Amino acid sequence: MNKQVRKSQIGIFVLIATILVLLAILYFSFSDSFFFFDDERPAVKVRTFVEDCLETQTTQAIKEIGLHAGWLYHPDMLFTKRDDIKYLIQRAEGYEDLGGIELPYWHYYDDSEEIFYLNIPEYDSNSKYSLRSQVKQYVDATLEKECLKGFNIFDNEYNIRYEPKEIDVNVEFEGDNILTELSLPIEINVKNTQTQESVSSFDSVVDNKLKIPYYLARDITLAENSSSFVETRFVQFLYAYQDSDSRDLLPPFYQFELGYDFKPWSVPKVEELVKQIFNANIGLIQFLNTDYKVRKVPEGLEDSPFASSLTNLYTKDYLSNTSITKTDDKKIFQKFEDYTVKGSYEIFYPMFFSLAPSLGDIILMPHPEAFLNLIPIFFTEYNAVYEITTPVIFEIKNSKETNDDFVFRLPLELNIDHNAALKDNYDITLDEEYEANVDTTLLCDPLHFISAPVRINISDPVLFGERYIDPEKRAFNKAEEGVEDAIISFSCSGISSCFVGTTKKNGNKTAENLSYLEFRLPINCDPGTLEIYKYGHRKLVFENLNPTLDKEINLGQAYMPSEKNFSVSFKLLEPEETKNGVGSSLRDTDKAFLIVEDKVDEENTRVLEFTKETQKNLSIALLPGNYSIKGFLIDNKNITIPAEEICPGVSGLASLFVDADCQTIPSTTIESWLRGGIELQSFEVSLKDVVNNNHITFYFVNTGLPSSYSSLEAVSNKLGNLEELSKAKEPKFTYEK
Repeated sequence: MNKQVRKSQIGIFVLIATILVLLAILYFSFSDSFFFFDDERPAVKVRTFVEDCLETQTTQAIKEIGLHAGWLYHPDMLFTKRDDIKYLIQRAEGYEDLGGIELPYWHYYDDSEEIFYLNIPEYDSNSKYSLRSQVKQYVDATLEKECLKGFNIFDNEYNIRYEPKEIDVNVEFEGDNILTELSLPIEINVKNTQTQESVSSFDSVVDNKLKIPYYLARDITLAENSSSFVETRFVQFLYAYQDSDSRDLLPPFYQFELGYDFKPWSVPKVEELVKQIFNANIGLIQFLNTDYKVRKVPEGLEDSPFASSLTNLYTKDYLSNTSITKTDDKKIFQKFEDYTVKGSYEIFYPMFFSLAPSLGDIILMPHPEAFLNLIPIFFTEYNAVYEITTPVIFEIKNSKETNDDFVFRLPLELNIDHNAALKDNYDITLDEEYEANVDTTLLCDPLHFISAPVRINISDPVLFGERYIDPEKRAFNKAEEGVEDAIISFSCSGISSCFVGTTKKNGNKTAENLSYLEFRLPINCDPGTLEIYKYGHRKLVFENLNPTLDKEINLGQAYMPSEKNFSVSFKLLEPEETKNGVGSSLRDTDKAFLIVEDKVDEENTRVLEFTKETQKNLSIALLPGNYSIKGFLIDNKNITIPAEEICPGVSGLASLFVDADCQTIPSTTIESWLRGGIELQSFEVSLKDVVNNNHITFYFVNTGLPSSYSSLEAVSNKLGNLEELSKAKEPKFTYEK
């Protein structure tokens, strides 16, 4: 009996289980959210079609955003071509390439406000122009045309209805994926069976190919904003191709050669050559922590500037704002090693190009000449000044994905003035929105700044000439002050230049108006070099520093003097005259060149040109320091040397003749003559000289003009002895009311 009851109970349970299974099958068969059991159901087929298309459109949105430099959709901007436009127009935020794709610059210069702007899109925010919002906008704009209009492939089977106003797309950035969700009620009427099904929600998940390239592009842009590394590399390209011997190469930034050179360059030809050089070399720039290839200088070419410029251009010390500060993914910057960054430039891109000195399309160079011992000795001074504004595009790709055609473009505007980055020439205002962000580097992560404190107090005792000794009161009119906004950088073991910060006039104290600095540095950087730099000031350099965890570094009080503008006068002295001599002034046919070269920092080199009209109205800005001085006085008046008979036994010129008879040298006319100058290997400008004075007099030695062949030797000997004659004629500082 018990066994029969037990069997009956088991049968009931089996029956109940069978009924439940049948009910579940019926339920899920009519549910639009479960389709495991039948892939041929209309709702399943429509869902699959829409989600496949949704994935395709999301993937295409990612691709388009990468091609458009993260600005597929953007606020109103001015896109300009630079043809025939002097330097920059008021707002220059991008350009159009041949494909018609608008690429807004992520970094550009607005000359109307003299500000460098950063134009970086946001990554994941509710902003209308964030990358996430742009993915959504693209899917919104293309969904109906590319996906829903495709329902006609089901025309033989179904009638599909939906209301376009009910389309609702949502996009989420979830780590390394992008989730696209679509909410849209769709009714599906099956023609043969007259049954109806519905589906209302769709989603797709694709790889987020924007994430790493975006953060890398942003770091590169912030690096350019803080250090102008692209312009620096561009100048290196030009330097490698400069040669005065060939007009097929570039005119040099500066070169002084013995020899008379009268051949001009063509400005259009030089511009075309610059474009070709940039096009051929821009791919050499590489970035640390990416998939860069280390190049070595070929053996035997270590001292060749050409070889060095071609092999050492991977940018392993560029400053940047690390991605760590902007994302929860703390190791994102380590993933850069899977990416290559390749610079691209095409010669058809718009470029503003200017080269001086020039007259129309001809580049002119001064070419004075001289005679020495009857043998014509000529010299030419080359001094070409380049001014360039042009776009450059960096293309970021995943080097590990061989079949991946995704490219993230990064357009930057390159600005060169006076043969250097524009920022090196002017005190430019940074865009305040990003100015505070430029405070870290990819290699020099802030987390590594863990040394014991480094302290230094800085002051400017010159104040650009506002501080001086009052002769009557015999005291300074002002107290020395600190230095505002000087850049502090630290080179760690010669590997990376870390941006440490900027100086403040009072530091964290206000008792005195000085810069009291206290900061920390990376450790394990022996040897380390600390530099504090601001344009117009003497740079501070502290070498062989070894920051540690427990030992403080106190660098004490340091002067960072600013330059002072001195009025200049010119005096031409005879070789035997002292600086107290009367001397003489320049004549109408005279022209003098003076090169005052800073022996520590070439950027502080000054060049003056004296003429009769300008010799009393010139000025020169000097910093305390050590300089070398070279000067040339050219007389551009035609000098006629009459015919002269030279006989054996007469000293000097007679040594040129081997015949026993006298020889007659015909008269000759010399167009110009080097009749004086100055040459000092070392001239010390002390802090006292700068603070106590406001005028400087330069003395040239007058070596004279030849009046006959017999006097050529005497005049040439003086010229050859110019360095010795100049020692007693160092420039003199004075104070003038």
